[in-house]
Amino acid sequence: MAISTEQKLDFLFKKLLFGKTKSDTQENKSPSNEAIASPLLVRGDRVWKQSSDIPATPPSSNTSVITVYNDDGGNTVETTEDTTSTDNRTWTTGLADWIPTEFGPQYIVKVYIDDPGSSSAETTGTRIFPDGSGGSDSFIFDYQAGVLHFPDSNVPSAITGSKVPYVVGYRYTGEFGVGAASGEDTQFGNLEVSDTTISTVVSGADIVLNPTSGGKVIVDSVEGMLLPDGTTSDRSVTPSAGEIRFNTTNSTVEFYNGEDWKSVGTQTNLSVDTFTGDGSTTDFTLSQETSDAGVIVSINGVLQHDSSYSVTGTTLSMTEPVAQDDTLEARIISTIEHIEYTVDYSDIQNKPNLATETYVDNQIANVDTSISSGDITTALGFTPGMQGQLPVYTVAEANSLSPTPEDGAIAYISNGSAGNPCLSIYSQGNWKVVNLLAGNISAT
Repeated sequence: MAISTEQKLDFLFKKLLFGKTKSDTQENKSPSNEAIASPLLVRGDRVWKQSSDIPATPPSSNTSVITVYNDDGGNTVETTEDTTSTDNRTWTTGLADWIPTEFGPQYIVKVYIDDPGSSSAETTGTRIFPDGSGGSDSFIFDYQAGVLHFPDSNVPSAITGSKVPYVVGYRYTGEFGVGAASGEDTQFGNLEVSDTTISTVVSGADIVLNPTSGGKVIVDSVEGMLLPDGTTSDRSVTPSAGEIRFNTTNSTVEFYNGEDWKSVGTQTNLSVDTFTGDGSTTDFTLSQETSDAGVIVSINGVLQHDSSYSVTGTTLSMTEPVAQDDTLEARIISTIEHIEYTVDYSDIQNKPNLATETYVDNQIANVDTSISSGDITTALGFTPGMQGQLPVYTVAEANSLSPTPEDGAIAYISNGSAGNPCLSIYSQGNWKVVNLLAGNISAT
């Protein structure tokens, strides 16, 4: 026995209005007593992604999301009879997604009856209406399927002979699916996605990438990654330790260590500026800016005490003119910001002073060093405000340095001159006493 109409209606009533499946007859279980959820399926691939672009009043011509079908556009849709149904009962447009009147009352389709192949059905055809002509000949149009159906007891009398229905209306022809359409923004919580750009909806809010269970944040690119950039004045008012950025004021990568902003990897080599005296000149222009503590001055290879010169910017000023044809050398100490690096052992061979000292902001600061498998890994720990200081050794320590110092290495030997302190220069296999501590320097 076939399912009764009453049971079919009960099924639809519970499904559509209550979102529940029918598990018993209406007499035994009312819709409110049904317990098994059965929501309607919403296919993501059929969601009208750009439905918000459909205006309340239909457009007069095609838009990016709407196609207009009428005589003016030369595309009024001639329907095709569904021959699997009763004669003349059902006609198909072959087109889905017609815009229903929920977007606006003027989106209601208009149906005309005319001869096959007509290009002016709105003018030459006979219009019929949903409620019929009073002769039980109303129609239903399924906007989603694009199907015209005459469910009443009669078919409109205008459909005689070879005449066919024509449909005038509006179809959604925009993009389908979930998320934002091409060129449009979408929002997920407090994040907004515009094309390939992710931004926060709330001003000043952070974007947090938080992989779990030991996961990593991976940037998969062979080109590179751009850091946030800005001037020194653009720095965060309340930075967090570990914050990193590119400073466009001084063209360096910098990070915040919890107390101060530090540049990363800023490193220049020791440079030497050489001048020839003329007996009158006292001011010499250096190749870069430095300070009194950032330069070592010698004349004809003899170190000059820092009281004999001063530095302002790039100008080295001697207290007395450099004699005619004397060679003045100014060794400008490199600046190394807080970084950690590994150098090959051969790079500092015969240079023990470089293995134990480094220069920071034109001053000298001690560093810790360790040697392993021919490499020296230097972790720089800087103390701001330290003054320039040569390596300090005893005679025994100086004579046992390994590797052997290079000629020209300078050190302060605490007991090198008959038990008294002295400056010493390494030359031809031995440390030579530089007798600069016996008295004040004098030009005569």
